Amino acid sequence: MNPIDYHALLPEIILAITVIATLAVDLITRRKSLAAITAMIGLFAAFVPVLTLAFCTSLEFCTSSGADRVLFGGSFVVDGYALVFKGVFLFAGFIVLLLSIGYLESDRYYEGEYYFLIVSAVLGAVVMASSRDFISMIVGSFSQAGERAIRSRTRLPSSSSSPGCLRSH
Repeated sequence: MNPIDYHALLPEIILAITVIATLAVDLITRRKSLAAITAMIGLFAAFVPVLTLAFCTSLEFCTSSGADRVLFGGSFVVDGYALVFKGVFLFAGFIVLLLSIGYLESDRYYEGEYYFLIVSAVLGAVVMASSRDFISMIVGSFSQAGERAIRSRTRLPSSSSSPGCLRSH
């Protein structure tokens, strides 16, 4: 049995911890901007191992010989292709969070859930970048399914308006 290369899995591990931390911060605090800060710190922290994996041959602490890292019987591969897409997804997620903070605070939106869903969608995209078989793609797509649900109703009902079905026209 081959040992697990945790350095190759570190971006996904950091993003999974970030998803849980973003949800916990959203549940605990009233300031929803703290959930956004938690999410952005997690995305930035997940970008660091992507860089160390990309420049592994020039780093002292990196033990890999520069070859592709194959995990879980070949269903998860960390190569140059996967690292480029992981970097693109992490950067795009960071920019989306950065641009959406002010917009979400300007009106009554479900802010914490939005940040949670963005980070979980980035996690799914990062997993799918390294997946090499169908079952690992399915696992990666599960974390992206929640983002599709947020589009149906994103605004909180205001206290002065009645529910939509009881509203007089």
